[in-house]
Amino acid sequence: MRDIVREGLQSYRLIKEFFDTTALKEKLVAAYLVGYHVFKDSLKGLKPCDSATQTGCYVSWNTVKWGGMSGTMGAFFKGVCVNPLSWKEDTDYVDAAYNMGSINYKFKGITKHEVGAACRNGALWISSPASYGYSSLFGSYHIYDYGLFYMNIRANVDQRVKTYLANHPVQPAH
Repeated sequence: MRDIVREGLQSYRLIKEFFDTTALKEKLVAAYLVGYHVFKDSLKGLKPCDSATQTGCYVSWNTVKWGGMSGTMGAFFKGVCVNPLSWKEDTDYVDAAYNMGSINYKFKGITKHEVGAACRNGALWISSPASYGYSSLFGSYHIYDYGLFYMNIRANVDQRVKTYLANHPVQPAH
């Protein structure tokens, strides 16, 4: 767990120091700060993404069971939440039918329509996984932050890169 927190902190620091309030912000397609709790307004120039094609923004979420977590662990998972099924920072529930594919680390395969999700209280609440092999730890699905939404993330990276390139044509070298 300590390594995960350290990696998230390093990613956040990189974005904050090099992109948040610098000219490099214009070159950022999107930052995927998945599994790291980004506090609201902790970044000055970068805002959470609010569409599947927005660029120069970031996404973040921490996956928990439907109903959330309680106690001190629950507080750790609260922050900015962008739903990886809608790419919006809202509380609308998005059905599992929109989940293009999850990777189950135990069974080495991709399953479609695994979970639905909604951002609630600063965390990504998910419906119960459809397949066996996704277990929570005290209500946290943190280990599956990427895996549960793997195909949606892949498709979204493609969408954002295409949008960025369409709006920032490559200049010929002189």
